[in-house]
Amino acid sequence: MRRLAFAVLSLSLCAIPAIARASTDVCAQRVDLTPVAGGPVDMRAARPAPADEYFGAYPMSVLGIGNTLRRNGEAVDARYDGDAATTGPLACAVDSIRAWERAYPADPWIAKDLLSLEMVYLRARGGEAREFASRTEAWLEHDYPLSNYVEPARLALGRRPHAAPVQERVADDAYPAVAHVASPWDRFESAETDGR
Repeated sequence: MRRLAFAVLSLSLCAIPAIARASTDVCAQRVDLTPVAGGPVDMRAARPAPADEYFGAYPMSVLGIGNTLRRNGEAVDARYDGDAATTGPLACAVDSIRAWERAYPADPWIAKDLLSLEMVYLRARGGEAREFASRTEAWLEHDYPLSNYVEPARLALGRRPHAAPVQERVADDAYPAVAHVASPWDRFESAETDGR
C-alpha cells in the first residue's frame, strides 16, 4: 500500500510542472482579437452564462474574467509595464472571453467586458496596446453592433459615433438595461443588482 501511495505521489509531482508549463504557454501566445461570431449577435435571445462555468484553455469564470480585467487595469494605472498588459493574465482573459462567446454568444456581460478590455489596453499606452484596443473595439462592433457599449468604445478611440436610431438599439442586458455607462468597471459596483 505504501508503494502504491509513493508511486501515485511521484507521478503527480512529475505532472505538476508540465501542467503549469502548458497553462503559461497559452497565456504567452499572441492575443487573438478577431471577432468570434460570424455576424451580429442577436441580443434579444440573451442567455447569460452561469457564474460557476469556466471557459478557455486557462479556465476562468465570467467573474474571474472581470476580476482579471480589473486587476490589470489597476496594475496599468500603477505604472505597470504597458507591453506586459498585452500578455500574461490579460491574454488568458481574452482566450476565456472567446470561449465564453462561443458557448453563450448573447450573454450581456460579453459586450461590457470587451469595453473593459479595450479600456485596459488604452490605459496601457505601450507597444501594441493601442492596436489591441482598436482590434478589441472592432470585435465589439462586429459581434455586438447594437450594444450600448459600442459608442463608448468608439469614442474612447476618438472615432465618431454611429448615427443609429435609438429605436433600433437592443438592451444589452437580460436584466434592467443601463442607460449610460460611466465606467467600464460599473459591473463590479452593480453586481448586487444584476442578479449574479
